[in-house]
Amino acid sequence: MIAEFALLFALMAVVVVAPVIGQVRRLAPQIAKLRAELAAPPQMRELRFTIREVIAVPVAAQIVAFPARVAPAAGKPGHWRKAA
Repeated sequence: MIAEFALLFALMAVVVVAPVIGQVRRLAPQIAKLRAELAAPPQMRELRFTIREVIAVPVAAQIVAFPARVAPAAGKPGHWRKAA
């Protein structure tokens, strides 16, 4: 009886672990590529964001959207000042 449970447990372990090992083998080249990209980042990255401000009054909260401003292209003088 114990041998049957041990065999069933071993079979279940193989059935559960085999797909995980297969996925790791398939994903290993992609993981290596991502690590290489992180190790050698590009010289310049682009970051875009929108600033929103919430003004709370005692009666109710209101979301105020600031008008969009056009900033100079990255790499031109003063482009980082427009982000503030």
